[in-house]
Amino acid sequence: MAEKHAHSPTSGSHGHGQPAHVHTTPPHHDPVDQWHDHSHDVKPQHAHSETVNSGVVLAVGTFLFVLIVVACVIVYAFYIGATTRTLQARERTTADAPAKVFREFKGESLVRLESGGTLQIPAAEEGKTKPITLLPIKDAAKTVITEYSGKVTAGK
Repeated sequence: MAEKHAHSPTSGSHGHGQPAHVHTTPPHHDPVDQWHDHSHDVKPQHAHSETVNSGVVLAVGTFLFVLIVVACVIVYAFYIGATTRTLQARERTTADAPAKVFREFKGESLVRLESGGTLQIPAAEEGKTKPITLLPIKDAAKTVITEYSGKVTAGK
């Protein structure tokens, strides 16, 4: 059989000896000034700091983000341009600049591949060179094809 519990202020709503929770609004404090005085006939003001125009905040944030990205791109472009100009000036003024030496070597190598000729390469001994003869690239390609086709037919 179910028992009925008598609720008293000291017995609590759950019977644990705690005072029962009374749902009441605490008394109002004295107003700080006339602006914050909300009597019962005046509607309370909205919270001042919680009213934010989220569109404006988003627009300002997006604008600042784009501004920072554009500034970074401008600084990067300036850095690349200044570095390129400095390196080009160094190449023009220095006779043994690595890039200039390499371009000359590459040009000579391409001419030598087209025309053939003799090339001196370093030998195993210090300070000595060994000459090798280069065929023009077209003749060398024909020689390789002829030799390869002869080995393929002999292997069948």
